[in-house]
This record gives sequence, C-alpha cells and structure tokens, in this order.
Amino acid sequence: MVSYDGYDYAAFWNGREYENMADKIAVSDLLSRIPGQLGAVADIGGGTGRMIGLYMSRADKITVVDPSKEQLGHAKKTLNGGTDADFEIGIAEDMPFPDKNFDTVVCVRVFHYIEEPDRAIKEIYRVLKPGCYLILEIPNKKHFKNKFRELFGRKRPIDTAIVPDNAFINHIPDEISLMLTTVGFNILAKKSVSNFRWLFLKRVMPISFLLFLEKLVQAPFAGIWFGPSAYFLAQKHGRP
Repeated sequence: MVSYDGYDYAAFWNGREYENMADKIAVSDLLSRIPGQLGAVADIGGGTGRMIGLYMSRADKITVVDPSKEQLGHAKKTLNGGTDADFEIGIAEDMPFPDKNFDTVVCVRVFHYIEEPDRAIKEIYRVLKPGCYLILEIPNKKHFKNKFRELFGRKRPIDTAIVPDNAFINHIPDEISLMLTTVGFNILAKKSVSNFRWLFLKRVMPISFLLFLEKLVQAPFAGIWFGPSAYFLAQKHGRP
C-alpha cells in the first residue's frame, strides 16, 4: 500500500455519487449479516473514514489503519468523538497489532494498491479472532467491460492475476477466493458492485434508479463477477 499524503481523497468522490453509494450498499448489507455487536473493528486503509458511519453504532472499539497521517486526521474529524477509537499508521501487509486482536475487519478500496494480496490476507487472518469476520473489497480484473474489450484486443489478457491498470492493481476474484479459503477463511457471501458504472448510463438515468437496480443485482451478478468491484464476507475458522 502507498501513502497518499497531500491527495484530496474526499474530492475524488465528487461526481462519483453512484460508486460511493454502491460501495455503501454492499458494506451495509454485509454488515447486517454479522450477528450481534461488531466488537473491536479495524478499518484497514480507512482513509478519510468513509465507512465509519456504517458500523460505528455497532462497534465497541474502532481502529482506523492507514499509511497516511493526513488521511487519518480526516478520519478523526469524521468520527467526531463519542466512540472509543484509535488511529494507527500501518499497511494491510504488516499491521502493528498482536494476534487475534479484532472481531471485525473492514477493508475497502485498499487492494488497488497491494501487489501481494496473499500477504495482506494472511495478515488480516492473523489479527482477527477465531470465528470473526472480514468484509473485503477488491478491484475486479475480470469485470464485464474488461472481458468485452478483450474480445476486441483492447486490453491485456485477463488471465494474469495481477496487472497494473491506470495506476491501480486489479485482481481476479477467483484467485482472491482461493487465497481466502487456503489461509483459513470461510466465504459467507459475495457481491458484484458498481455494476452500472458506465458514463452513458449515469448521464441518462437518475442515480436513484441506478442505485435501486444496483441493490437488486449485487448478489446475483457476483456469480459472473460482472462489476468492477468484488466484495467478500468471510469468517475466520474457529470459535470466538
């Protein structure tokens, strides 16, 4: 993961209301599948705290982890007190926490920067308590538009697991699924997200209607990994 001090990440979402809300629809639904309180929550690569509002009311303790001190400052403002929270500089592949430290890990829009996803997954597994939960998002190398473009020779072959693309690193969901299960996670749910991230659609259709459709198709479209973001809800083996 790279540091992005000086980058206006909040401004990145200007004009991306659909993508922002599609992420939140997915995370909200996956959080709802976790029973009871979320306990100690680690938001890895939490940046400005974009997801904090989705889990804050169910968390006993929040730890936001990010390589950027500046972005952690934004997260503090987002949280705005009232909840026990820590803000730690760190990366997903090497976190400054003891084993079995968290009950829930949220990791969204982070694997764009990770060249060795197996290292990050093993590290997340290490800091989670047995029987506890991970919500993970990855950029999907095999999404529909990429496969369509590939037919016309406009993209590099999609059978490469990790390919730098537009300054991001994209991953193949089936490869990530295998990494999760190999290290000891049980995958409980999958989602295909931002399925209608097409400029034409966003110009001609109301965002509210696209989000209505998005909510309907996130689960079934995961069967073909249609959208550019892939989400997993996974549970670490063992008893809490």
